[in-house]
Amino acid sequence: MASFDILVSDKTYKMFFDRRSARQFEEIGGNLSDMKEKIFSSTDRLFYVGLRKFHPTISYAEAQELSDKAIEEYGIEEVYGALSERFMEVFTQGENSSENKSFLVKPTTKA
Repeated sequence: MASFDILVSDKTYKMFFDRRSARQFEEIGGNLSDMKEKIFSSTDRLFYVGLRKFHPTISYAEAQELSDKAIEEYGIEEVYGALSERFMEVFTQGENSSENKSFLVKPTTKA
């Protein structure tokens, strides 16, 4: 996974999503199947877990304030779309995957 920058109120913040942030998302009540139905709270959670690596002292309330400012500045579709796309990369890209390597040791055979 790669870090990326966002701009909120003329200030740049560095964000990062990985398995750790995906776990944190779940720990604070985030749920992949609810993301589109609870778009504002999901965006707040994505802000919080995405900022934690490079801004470890940020509180959930501070992340929520940044989320609100970004939504006011760019609109929910732009903000949610950008963050959710980056977040979903955690689930679709292996960090150390190899084309010739298999997780399964031996294929299952039916008896």
